[in-house]
Amino acid sequence: MKPVAALALLVKAVVGMTSVHFDGDYDERTRSLAKTSCSAGVNGLTTRYGWQTQGNVPHFPYIGGWDGGASWNSQYCGSCLAVTYNNKTINVLVVDHIDYGLDMAIAAMDELTEGRATQDSPIYAKAEVVVSAACGVPPRKRSEDALA
Repeated sequence: MKPVAALALLVKAVVGMTSVHFDGDYDERTRSLAKTSCSAGVNGLTTRYGWQTQGNVPHFPYIGGWDGGASWNSQYCGSCLAVTYNNKTINVLVVDHIDYGLDMAIAAMDELTEGRATQDSPIYAKAEVVVSAACGVPPRKRSEDALA
């Protein structure tokens, strides 16, 4: 990857406006993490923490999929995003990859939009990578300060 392209990816991951949608799949407590792109591999949530279902994630239902670099076994799996909309901020744990923007559980988006997830989706919100502890997750074995 060329240095400019790598820098562009990093900047996108750190802060920016993004399209936010709800996805009811992330509300399913018993849904297997094997159905997400962040389950296996050295960066996988099942590998790192032993979580088998979305309900095992300490921050459930504040979870979702993100286009900011998270793909199968990505270093961004398990990243915590501070998502701000209309002066309200919630933290969402990245458990999956999507092609565009940020998808989150309806319950999480309802918190962000004061109960209007299904009426207002999609919205445009600021998303910023913060330390994983903000999502109730132990820090990565390697320093995550490079991401947050």
